[in-house]
Amino acid sequence: MEKYDDEEVDEDEDDHGFQRTRLASKKRLEMEFEPSLLEEKYMTDRDDHIRAVDIPERLQLLYETMGEVSELEDASKEAEWIYERAFGESSMLSHVDFSHIKEVPAAEIVKQISNVLHLLHVQKLEVPFIGMYRKEMCTDLVWEPSSSKPGTDTGGSSQRPDNVEKEPKPELKHYKGLWAVQSWDKKWLILQRRKRILQTTYTKRAESEIQKDFEKEELLDKLLQSLLDANSEQAVDDVDAKFNLYFPPDDVEVEQGQFKRPKRRSLYSICRRAGLGSVNKLFGLSPEQFGENLQATYKRHEVVDASESPEVVAGQYKISEFPDPQSVLRGARHMASVEISSEPSVREHVRLAYLEKAVVTTKPTVEGNSAIDSFHQYAGVKWLREKPVSAFKDVQWLLIQKAEEEKLLEVSIGIPKIFIEEELLEREFEPLYLSDGVSTAAQLWNEQRKIILKDALMHHLFPLFEKETRALLSLRAKQWVMLKCGEELWKLVSVAPPVAVPDSDDHSVDDGAPPVMACCWGPGKPATTFVMLDPAGELVDTLHTGYLTIRPNSFEQEQWKRNDQQRLLRFLRDHQPHVVVVGAVNLACRQLYNEVKEVLLKIGEKYPRDLPEGLENCSELVWCDETIPSLYENSSISVEQLQQQPGIVRRAIALGRYVQNPLAMVSCLCGPEREILSLKLHHLQLFVNRDDLYESLEQVMITITNQVCVDVNLAASHEWLFAPLQFISGLGPRKAVVMKRSLQGAGRVNSRKEMLTALELMKRNVFFNSAGFLRVRGSGQASTGNLVMDPLDDTRIHPESYELAKKMAEDAYCEEMGQNADEIDEETLEMAVEHVRGRPDILSYIIIEAYANVVEERGGGIKLQTLKDIKAELVHGFQDWRCKYKIPNPEEEVFYWLSGETDESLAEGKVVQAKVVKVHDKHVLCMLDSGLMGSIRIDDLSDDKDFDHVNKISVGTILTCRIKAVKKKSYMVYLTCKGKALRNDFWNDGHAKDAFYHEDTAFLHSEEDKAQKKSEDAKRKSFKPRMIVHPNFQNISLAEAEEVLADKDVGEVLIRPSSKGPSHLAMMLKFYDGLYAHVNITESGKDGKDATNFLRLGKTLTIQDESFEDLDEVMARYVEPLVGRWRDMLRYRKFKPGRKEDIDELLRSDRTNNPSRFPYYFSVCHEHPGAFMLSYIRSVNPHHEYVTVTPTGYKFRKQTFDNIDKLVAYFQKHFNEPVPDAPPRRALAAMVLTRSPAPTGGHASGAWDSSGRKTDASTWDTKSGGDGWGMEIKSGGGTWAMDTKSGGGSWGMDTKTGGGSWGIDREGVSMGSRDKERGNGWERGQSNFSADGSGWNQDRRPLTFTSGSLTTGGGWEELQQPGIGGWQPINVGVNKYSGGWEEHPGRPVSLSNSWEELTRNSTAVSSWGDLSTRSLPPGSNAWNHSNTVVPGVNSGWTTLQTRPPGNGKWFLPPL
Repeated sequence: MEKYDDEEVDEDEDDHGFQRTRLASKKRLEMEFEPSLLEEKYMTDRDDHIRAVDIPERLQLLYETMGEVSELEDASKEAEWIYERAFGESSMLSHVDFSHIKEVPAAEIVKQISNVLHLLHVQKLEVPFIGMYRKEMCTDLVWEPSSSKPGTDTGGSSQRPDNVEKEPKPELKHYKGLWAVQSWDKKWLILQRRKRILQTTYTKRAESEIQKDFEKEELLDKLLQSLLDANSEQAVDDVDAKFNLYFPPDDVEVEQGQFKRPKRRSLYSICRRAGLGSVNKLFGLSPEQFGENLQATYKRHEVVDASESPEVVAGQYKISEFPDPQSVLRGARHMASVEISSEPSVREHVRLAYLEKAVVTTKPTVEGNSAIDSFHQYAGVKWLREKPVSAFKDVQWLLIQKAEEEKLLEVSIGIPKIFIEEELLEREFEPLYLSDGVSTAAQLWNEQRKIILKDALMHHLFPLFEKETRALLSLRAKQWVMLKCGEELWKLVSVAPPVAVPDSDDHSVDDGAPPVMACCWGPGKPATTFVMLDPAGELVDTLHTGYLTIRPNSFEQEQWKRNDQQRLLRFLRDHQPHVVVVGAVNLACRQLYNEVKEVLLKIGEKYPRDLPEGLENCSELVWCDETIPSLYENSSISVEQLQQQPGIVRRAIALGRYVQNPLAMVSCLCGPEREILSLKLHHLQLFVNRDDLYESLEQVMITITNQVCVDVNLAASHEWLFAPLQFISGLGPRKAVVMKRSLQGAGRVNSRKEMLTALELMKRNVFFNSAGFLRVRGSGQASTGNLVMDPLDDTRIHPESYELAKKMAEDAYCEEMGQNADEIDEETLEMAVEHVRGRPDILSYIIIEAYANVVEERGGGIKLQTLKDIKAELVHGFQDWRCKYKIPNPEEEVFYWLSGETDESLAEGKVVQAKVVKVHDKHVLCMLDSGLMGSIRIDDLSDDKDFDHVNKISVGTILTCRIKAVKKKSYMVYLTCKGKALRNDFWNDGHAKDAFYHEDTAFLHSEEDKAQKKSEDAKRKSFKPRMIVHPNFQNISLAEAEEVLADKDVGEVLIRPSSKGPSHLAMMLKFYDGLYAHVNITESGKDGKDATNFLRLGKTLTIQDESFEDLDEVMARYVEPLVGRWRDMLRYRKFKPGRKEDIDELLRSDRTNNPSRFPYYFSVCHEHPGAFMLSYIRSVNPHHEYVTVTPTGYKFRKQTFDNIDKLVAYFQKHFNEPVPDAPPRRALAAMVLTRSPAPTGGHASGAWDSSGRKTDASTWDTKSGGDGWGMEIKSGGGTWAMDTKSGGGSWGMDTKTGGGSWGIDREGVSMGSRDKERGNGWERGQSNFSADGSGWNQDRRPLTFTSGSLTTGGGWEELQQPGIGGWQPINVGVNKYSGGWEEHPGRPVSLSNSWEELTRNSTAVSSWGDLSTRSLPPGSNAWNHSNTVVPGVNSGWTTLQTRPPGNGKWFLPPL
């Protein structure tokens, strides 16, 4: 650093009185204000110290953590370390392009890194200074690829400085190489500090252990050396793990009266204290020796086997914790595996292999599979199969991590099993750890060693490295997010203001910022606001227009709107802004934009003289995003800077200033509250630590600010322009605050040197860092007066190079004049700089490369890059290196600003919700949540071509749609809500899938089953406690109740809270081993005044239709009689234990052994606990009928019997008779929740009401619906009879299934568990079936193509009415189309025939009925009550007749 010869600045404070006053003021502040407020305002003692020390503020903050670095102990070693990690093969910053650096020899880059470290820590220079004024020392680190042609560079251009001549306009540099060096330098300092602390800790902690065991002194020396050699945080962790293993923390001596904290003892500690270390040594190699073998890749240390087998050796140990040889060996193996996994060399070897081979696999959970569609943010990571860790480059891992936290994905990290077994174990570990001995003992010891190695890998190392890998992936992804956030911020602040039109009346501001009028839309309160700003961003005037954007609904409103238009016109004519900016905040701003545009056009047409000078037509009208102005409006800095201004005015001012100077406006958000962090730059920035994110954004602000520079005189007059000062090299928020106050007090600065000397704004080192970036010119208050300023102060030339610049100007002037410097007087030479700036072409005489050689010969050193920069500044003056302002694209940026949408939210095929706002004949107009309008054509409304959208879609209806197309120009979204479009999954977001994306649908089915089972278990375990006191009541769940009753006797009762709510109780009775019956008890008569009364027992208890006063009465009148009858049945002589299949086998056996005997047995009904089953064989096949039990008796075939003998007598007498119409009802105790509920579903395709009219709804109030009909059917999406559990197909009473059709109390499924094809059915007690279209009548032989459902076949019992086929109770049936049999059938007849008793058949479609006729197509016949043919059409039914879809008709009840 060069020294100045100016007068020294007295840095000592001689005024002791001032010091005392200052201390008293500081103490008063500490007493009056909260410490947090003082910290926010930088008014603490720490802040004063930072301001006083002559070191750049940001370097001081760094040294607070790491300690000040005045001299580099080993700069070359650190430089090599940084090169390897920042630019080498193991670079963590793989997402940054450093390919140009990698092309340069490593030794050269290491040298340049060493130079940068010296500049940072010895000379205390910051990155912007190094990048601007020390390029010769780090040429390749500063150079950056550019879109310009290679081989051209001047000054601040971004081209590589080889054979460069000139560049018309330099570009802003990112200094990515320098920032990377500084970032890794910080990590190096943190690492070294940690190593020093651990070294001190190890030495202190090991003293007591060494005194006990002197052999550990050598171990400590090795550990300290390993710590010294550690070059990464992971390596330090490895050394620390080994130290803590061999030098565990001793028990701290506890003073009297204190409590000793309990300590957790590890298994290793237990084994070590038990003396198993001696067994551990017999395994052969020590961990250090094994690690050395791995590093050498051969056996440097041979294994020596013990002469005895492991079991024999282990048997010699008698330890209480390890009582047998196997437990001793297990403990010894555990010690060996822990020690191996703690050995640093082993860890390093396995870590490298793990990172090289580790793969990531993701798969969705059941919830994730349904939630993550093709447009979900996790869609790209939903199915990843074995993606290598090295393949993760961007933010993908953060998405995986977020989805895993939300329990939408399951994530696994590991290495392939085959690699572990064949590569790590068999080829690397085992050959270097196992013995080569061939004896039996050697082989036995080798088996133990194999177990040790596998345990060390699988249970210790791999889990550790999985955590490290997760942390590594997170770090990479977060760095990528920070990089993207920085890039987005760069786009916002690297834009120059719109070019100002020269104004002859105002020369005070010539930095290119134009006068701007800014407009912010208001909903009325506040009103739409216009502000006029001068070129310096100061408020000139304000206009509020409350009716400018309304749609007038009356003459009065129209007059108000015209008045606002006239006021706006006068406002524009009076102030003549060069740029009019409209804030884009919502779609209503489009109307505002059009109104302003109309007024501007009117000025251009009618008042051309009022246009700003230099404008041909009218002021330029542009859009601007309001995100940053809105943040400013709500920040505390805006209240301080714009006191007493309403919020919308502050926002409008910020909007105009953002157009004038984006860098300064964004800098206002970088105050103590860090409002800039609220700026959404990336959708995953919340994953990044706020301090780390701010550091990344601060780098961007520092980089750009120091290349744009700060005009100190202009900032002294306009406070908001001071905001970027904190980012100037050498300064910071604390030093900038002091400088700001001093400048505002002085009013102006006449030269850069004055800031160091007369004004004492800073000290020497800080001044040296910042001087070149502080622009001093005749702006602000300095624009007045006759003081001549140094032209070099208005350039980026650093004061240290002023002599070089002056010498270059003199040489150029002398070359033009053709004279030597000695021949020209000194006054003329002093004006050489002014002359050169007036005629920059004369510098063309100077060839920089040759001139650099001359300077070097003069003793000026190597200054090639500096001379190029000086020439560029003398030629072009102070140029704005920011990119040119571009008007926002209305179909891209403006569309998204106004709508608030993104490419992802409006992706083609994405499902959205839209509200209908108007229904037209040819389309439906909708509105999306964002306010965008959507249009649905008639063809896209429904799959039904005849869909009546005018009558069925009303305004306000919410529709679920898919996006077909987006027309950004017209702000219209075209939608479709057709069912086919919504169901199909061929839509995607347009992004290419990951190369490792592989969907595994087979996995989902098993996961769904697991989730369903888990959900059912959770329901079984949930309950709401009740305030009931009774011996049989407990506040427990269903699962817990089952556990309580599991070992109890039959008939034991437990009452618990019901899942139906506080008005119900669930009574659970043990019916049989593993079977529990459930009874619902309904409570009533509760007092509703107090909420707790709902938790108490009701005054009246009801079971079905029976009422009880309390639980004791329930036990006496209901439970005891019921349980008594159960026990009687269980003790009955014909009762047999076993399931249905067991009873069937027993019946067949009895019938085979004794054909003349009529076998029958009672058994427990496992499907319906609480009911019994009566099984018997009449001829060949077993039949089954239910016997339900109630407190009053046994119910069988709709009759109740007092005892079992009467029931048996009735059965033996009537066993051969048809089963009655109504099925036997189960006892209430048998109404149990089935573990596998029957599927519901089917489809509803319309029905007929009792008058024969067709309804198009999916629910009927008649007794039909779906595919089939029965008694008391409630339909909608299938059909059901009384107590039917199913959907689709057709059923009778108490039927449960889905898809086919069955009779009373039958069980069966179509496409289900027991049939081969759809449409099969069974009679009571029938279990046989065959393929398509088979069935049985009551005690009838199988029939082929007898009755059926709407598809092929199947059969029904009495009271069952199928679709297209079936039986009546007198066994009138139809074949596949309409034929059938009578009760004693003789023969089937051809198609379209039917019978009744005494009926005649007819051709074509047939029908039956009592007093009924049928509406038939032309040519059809029907029968009336007297069974005569009624020809013709449009006949009808009786009210009891229902008609299914398709052909055929049935009646109820039959005669």
